[in-house]
Amino acid sequence: APKFINTEILQFVLSEDGSLLNYLEPSQKSNETLALAAIKNSAKAWHYIHPELRESSSFILKAIKVNGRLLSLLNSNIKNDPGYVLAALSQDVKNYTLMNKELWSNQKIVRFIVKKDGLALRLASENLRNQKPIVQLAMQQNPLSINFASEELQKDDDIRKNAKFTD
Repeated sequence: APKFINTEILQFVLSEDGSLLNYLEPSQKSNETLALAAIKNSAKAWHYIHPELRESSSFILKAIKVNGRLLSLLNSNIKNDPGYVLAALSQDVKNYTLMNKELWSNQKIVRFIVKKDGLALRLASENLRNQKPIVQLAMQQNPLSINFASEELQKDDDIRKNAKFTD
């Protein structure tokens, strides 16, 4: 790429088509601002970012906040790390489909998810589907989530009362 193109123009172009990062010089591929612009709409642009930048934990966190779908391209340590996963969920709660399945037993993560998508309670661990505060949180978002609560909680008077108020 010609050296006279300024960073702002490159940033705009990359935000439109992240794959163009592939054609830039190594110094540009290691530019954090350009890399973040490239992955904003194209998680695949991750592969074109300079390897040194891709290994930086602070950059990975920034990248996930820009495009949570990156979780699908990252190693299992990251997919299993609540901090990175919460960043991806903050960007788009539907990114729960990309996280490690074991995190469905993490109370903090499940609370965050069901607050925004109550029906996701169906994926929570059995233990969490038996916790009244979590079920209530899910039901506030979507009353139908009562169907995914434990049998015991489905029979619970408080839970049933909440379900009736929302009909």
